[in-house]
Amino acid sequence: THTFSSLSANIEYVLKVYATNASGDSPAVSGRASTLPNAPAAPTGLSTSGITQTAITLNWTKSAGATGYKVRKASADSWTVLGDVATYTFTSLQANTQYDLAIQASNSGGDSATVSVSARTLAAQTPTVASPSNVSATSNSQTEITLSWTKANGAASYEVNGGVLSGWTDVGDVATYTFSGLSADTAYTLSVRSKSGQNTSTAISVSSRTPPDPPAPPSGLSADNISPTGVDVDWDRAPDADGYEARGDTMAGSQAVSQAVSASSQAVSMFTVWTDIGSVNAYSFAGLQPDTLYRIYVRAENDGGVSQPAYVDFRTLPRQESVDNRVGSRDSNPSFGDSNPPVADGSDTASGGAPAAPAATAVPPQFLCTDAQKALLAISPQPFGLNVQCLDAAGVGDARLTRRGIVLGVDVWGWVRGDFEVCFTQAGDMAFLDAAYAPRLLTEVQPYSRDGMICYQVERAGTLVLLEASSANPTAVPPLAPTTVSAASPTAIPQATATALPAPADACIGRTTDPLNFRDAPVGQYLLTLPAGTALTVLDRQSDWLQVVYNGQTGWVSAVYVRAVSGDCP
Repeated sequence: THTFSSLSANIEYVLKVYATNASGDSPAVSGRASTLPNAPAAPTGLSTSGITQTAITLNWTKSAGATGYKVRKASADSWTVLGDVATYTFTSLQANTQYDLAIQASNSGGDSATVSVSARTLAAQTPTVASPSNVSATSNSQTEITLSWTKANGAASYEVNGGVLSGWTDVGDVATYTFSGLSADTAYTLSVRSKSGQNTSTAISVSSRTPPDPPAPPSGLSADNISPTGVDVDWDRAPDADGYEARGDTMAGSQAVSQAVSASSQAVSMFTVWTDIGSVNAYSFAGLQPDTLYRIYVRAENDGGVSQPAYVDFRTLPRQESVDNRVGSRDSNPSFGDSNPPVADGSDTASGGAPAAPAATAVPPQFLCTDAQKALLAISPQPFGLNVQCLDAAGVGDARLTRRGIVLGVDVWGWVRGDFEVCFTQAGDMAFLDAAYAPRLLTEVQPYSRDGMICYQVERAGTLVLLEASSANPTAVPPLAPTTVSAASPTAIPQATATALPAPADACIGRTTDPLNFRDAPVGQYLLTLPAGTALTVLDRQSDWLQVVYNGQTGWVSAVYVRAVSGDCP
């Protein structure tokens, strides 16, 4: 290589090279190249014009040999490269602010010296344009919010800001604007202002939140307590779900369901269309056809929409004359552990023709009541397979009864027959919510006096509700004939007995947080219901199931409803 120096600027040269040795020189090889021009002189004739509160225009006389220009409004700014022009407008400036506007001329040979001129933007003016009115925001989807307003007199257009916009944007003479590209479940402050010429009004801002994404479908659907006319369906709650909707169908289609469900129009409409069932994880469907294949759908919902439905298939049991009549929704108080106790489906009868608990159901009566609630009750008989749960006003879930003053609700299911008697030690009115209907059918009932209590015979599954007395001295009805009401006094509900913590001292000890099903295996056969607060020795864990010891018997319970108390727990 060789560098030719001391050349003249902007001149084309022919450059030659020879190879040489002792024998002489080779033929020449040549090429052409031009030197760069000299950098241009700085622009002259700098002036400013078009000054407003937010803009200044810089003007200049072009420099000979310049092919472009560079400008900036402050020494700390980077240069803005322009073409072969003689004017530039600086925008987005601050009102009443002094700026040092600098410029350089440029060509391939370099940049000129920097020259500058100072100018000040105009002072801010009091807006003379009225602001838009009735500004509101509507969330259209997870990614869009529409801002609406009433136009202002004298406004030529409107500017909006917020969302993903980086500044005020003129959207024209309109009365709505949709902000897009937003994020789900996010709060945004959105603004609008009127504009006329260079004047803008005071901005009006509103806040709005995009809805969340729809929840995932519920998981783990299972059909339990299947009878000839009903089923309990439970599921695992979906994250971010505020509630659930359910509907049912036969495997042959919804028309068959309408024919299969009971004649109650409420039951038909509930079962065949999507019905909001609240923030629950279990629901009981009633009025089904015996020995029929059904599919129950459940989907999660929140403000963002509904999930895809999950479903479970099952077949109702064949009709048996003595199968108990216990179908009813207990979703208003869902503290039943992993699922509700099963229902006996045998057909044995005791002597004299009265129904008796089937031999296959060795489950003692279950009472899900506090001791204070049990003190208000007497129930007779108390056969195996009977389930009783005490409910407050929220658990009863009937606004009509709540307005009248609910003292106590008694939800009964399982082995319920015509000689089943519920008595209250407190006077008042009574009503019955029949679980054979969905929603439950409300019936006013007339209690009778017995052994200083007011009583009523419950013939089917449902909720007997004691209400505040409608008068100071409610009228008592004479006792029923001995052939209808047993001569024996009603039996008090047994009080809960505290369970001692088992040994050894280093074992894992857990305690139930809710009434909880005790099973022979994970998702296995139901054995009994453990009261809330029961102490258990934990032996092993498989996923969400714990192997425990209760009163010397080994079984399995859901880990979700057991709180560790002491020891080394799995």
